[in-house]
Amino acid sequence: MTITLRQESDSRATTKGSALTFTELDNNFKDILDRATLIVEDSTNTTASIGTASPELKITGTGSISTAVTTDSLGGGVLTIASTAITDIQNDSSPQLGGNLDVNGQQIVSVSNGNIVLTPNGTGQVQTTNLRYDEDIHDLGTTGGTITPDVANGNVQTITLNNNLTFNAFSNPIAGQSLTLVIDTDGTGRTLTSTMKFAGGTKTLSTTDTFDIMTVFYDGTRYYANLVVNYS
Repeated sequence: MTITLRQESDSRATTKGSALTFTELDNNFKDILDRATLIVEDSTNTTASIGTASPELKITGTGSISTAVTTDSLGGGVLTIASTAITDIQNDSSPQLGGNLDVNGQQIVSVSNGNIVLTPNGTGQVQTTNLRYDEDIHDLGTTGGTITPDVANGNVQTITLNNNLTFNAFSNPIAGQSLTLVIDTDGTGRTLTSTMKFAGGTKTLSTTDTFDIMTVFYDGTRYYANLVVNYS
């Protein structure tokens, strides 16, 4: 598209040096109507595209966008979309929802084995409806000696003994944690050594090839345990 002007202008227009004729003016306006309008700002990395096939509106660059709007009954105003507006939610350090969050059949996931943590403020609580809870079962393998299970691996853990067992504490303990440990005694008379507080003071494992189940609760200071033996 060629625009013929009387006065000097930028490189996208020519210099005529005399008045426009009706034919020239008519042809230029017809050319504008027949084409999509493309506006390209001279500033580096600044483009405004309007009416193009793809996209119909595209504005890129480092500046702000301003347009006249009616703000109230008293008159007009200016709506400004600042250049600091974010393009990704990860750029907002404290996002807030304006309504319900609909996962639309998708999932809330984490990466790099990260936990998904919900932390209410103050005395707030995490409340759920239609709750479905699945326990993770973690296998410690065939082992013995001193163990320090990490509850983060699952609240239910299993172990097959090939030696006597010493169990005094969790790894990375947090007050309120609990653990159920399913023990395959392998029928060779393995012993259990522990400084935990046991119900009835009993902490003797089965001597037959059966299963024993030990439950442990940590209150932040002490470990309370209960051992039920001879599941056969």
